[in-house]
Amino acid sequence: MAKAVSVAIVGARTVRQGTGPWFAKHFAAAGADVCALLGTNADSANSAQQELHERFGLNIAAFCDWDKLLAEANPDLIAIASPADTHLEYLWKTHAAGKAAFVEKPFVWDSERDNVSDTQELVSAFENARLPVFVNTQWLDTLNTFRQLYPDCDMENISRFEMHLSPTSSGTDMLVDALPHAWSMLCHLAGAGEISRLETTASANNRLTLEGVYEGQQGATRFRFGMQSCAEQPRPFAYSINNCRVDREIDLADYSMSFRTDTDTAPLRDPLAARISRILTLIPQNAYNSVLPTQVLETRLLEQSIEAVNA
Repeated sequence: MAKAVSVAIVGARTVRQGTGPWFAKHFAAAGADVCALLGTNADSANSAQQELHERFGLNIAAFCDWDKLLAEANPDLIAIASPADTHLEYLWKTHAAGKAAFVEKPFVWDSERDNVSDTQELVSAFENARLPVFVNTQWLDTLNTFRQLYPDCDMENISRFEMHLSPTSSGTDMLVDALPHAWSMLCHLAGAGEISRLETTASANNRLTLEGVYEGQQGATRFRFGMQSCAEQPRPFAYSINNCRVDREIDLADYSMSFRTDTDTAPLRDPLAARISRILTLIPQNAYNSVLPTQVLETRLLEQSIEAVNA
């Protein structure tokens, strides 16, 4: 029997978007050995350790020193769920340690840096070292359920794409936390391209809207991304392709999910769980860096979006 992939979680507390605990839960459920977590200090590391034990019954060694974590836990993969402006540091540390990486979106983001150049350098470094690196493009793993609900939707000719997201953050932080998921989906569906006629609208109640035209490999796609800050679960989420819309619903009793249309409902596997399971199957297939070619493009699109909102 093959040895389970061992995983360390960076950013395992529920502070910002709160994906760290779910990284730990889903990696463990998929058969990985979640062996360690890294906090910024002893208090945060111990707090994360206690939270993961109380919520999910996980017993994970807690560290606040990167070198000590590597020496004592020696994980195969580093899962980075810390704030976006720390991703660059931890990706380079992961690369230097010769470890595989799984990182929450955005791949990198720091408002004080040239993020496109940083992304280009990281992509080249991981590819040249032949190190696995994965990005949390979780919503791509919902497309099979979408197709079940809309078998006649023409996925080869996408004239319109919309996504509605509800991050816990507000203001410009919403763009950093939410938009990368929208751009990753559109780039996947429409191919590499560029945006034109980008318009932004800000309104009350922490609501932001971006819309424009994406000139992709298959032609022009009109897009609209709506974001509204929402602190309480279940947070609304929906997307539509060629006006075929699905809304995610969550049963908070067991956190089961489904997609709902105007006329039908279908069960939906948690997309983060699906993404993590896929990662663990890709590693032995040596097929892990397929999303890297789009990361430079997606970083550029995020940069253009934020510049438009701040203009």
